[in-house]
Amino acid sequence: MELGNKFQENFKGVEVNIFDYEAEEERDVNAVKMTSKKYTKLFKYLFSKYANSGYSVQAFSNFEELNKKLQTITIAEIMKMLRDHHVTNRIIGKSKVSEIVRRVQPNSTPLPLSYPVFVEFFIQLAYVIYTGPPNNLIHLTPADTLLKLIVFFEESARSRGQSTLLYEDPDASALGDRKVIEELNRRIKVNPSYSLPEGYNKIVEKDFHYEYSLPQYYDISEAQRVSTILLDELCNKIFEFHFIEPMVKCKETIKVRPTFKKQLKVKREPMQYMKSIKKNNQLKPITDPRVSSKQSSRSTLDSNEQTVELSTSLKIEVGRYPFDK
Repeated sequence: MELGNKFQENFKGVEVNIFDYEAEEERDVNAVKMTSKKYTKLFKYLFSKYANSGYSVQAFSNFEELNKKLQTITIAEIMKMLRDHHVTNRIIGKSKVSEIVRRVQPNSTPLPLSYPVFVEFFIQLAYVIYTGPPNNLIHLTPADTLLKLIVFFEESARSRGQSTLLYEDPDASALGDRKVIEELNRRIKVNPSYSLPEGYNKIVEKDFHYEYSLPQYYDISEAQRVSTILLDELCNKIFEFHFIEPMVKCKETIKVRPTFKKQLKVKREPMQYMKSIKKNNQLKPITDPRVSSKQSSRSTLDSNEQTVELSTSLKIEVGRYPFDK
């Protein structure tokens, strides 16, 4: 649903049909697991942002209890997250959210959620929103519903002027140059044996995609096969619906990631309370004003000089052949 459509909740009865891992096919289970793993950084960001964001009057007697509190998120904090992203007041009601929280908890206990249970709640929330009323998109797989809810969160964050980097690039990292990583990923896609510069390594990730095609064992002519696939594509384009059963295809891709082993050593200034206190009674040497004026003008010229920024390709080549080797 689009932003702005107010959701009207019926409080007479709460019925939610959650995703059953045992009853569903293995391909759908694997697809939703790979999707949730792909967006791990996003889920950790949302969890750390809203966990312990609510007010609590509970006193902690030791650090163990405090640490346990920091690693969980309450129902009130989950409601705040959904309210900030226009979910509870536009596409689902609070009573259904509470029911989903109860269903995903072990033994249905109303306790704060740990991070793994929080991810499971997000998966089930997406499934209930898009396969239940008023959307009733029962043809969507659990992975599709999860992606749709992530897109909804992204649009909400963008409308509030917040960063959408983790939505657009789930593998975004604070280490390394983002442009360099994008260029390296482009190069290893062309040549998987490409030698990476120092500070980067290759990892293999599994991803999935759906193929809407008819199996070869169907005893139909080639013309019937092609016309059926074209009709399915036309139906999806107009009504956003496939009548051909999807086939999950897993694909391994090689990606570049920065390493933690060798980072550029930057000399940092000591913190304010660590700086030595200068005595006011120290004698200052008398300098020639003519010399000092020349030095100040020279420093002004040096500060006005423009710094040359290396291109992405040049950075990569310099990194592949470091000077200390």
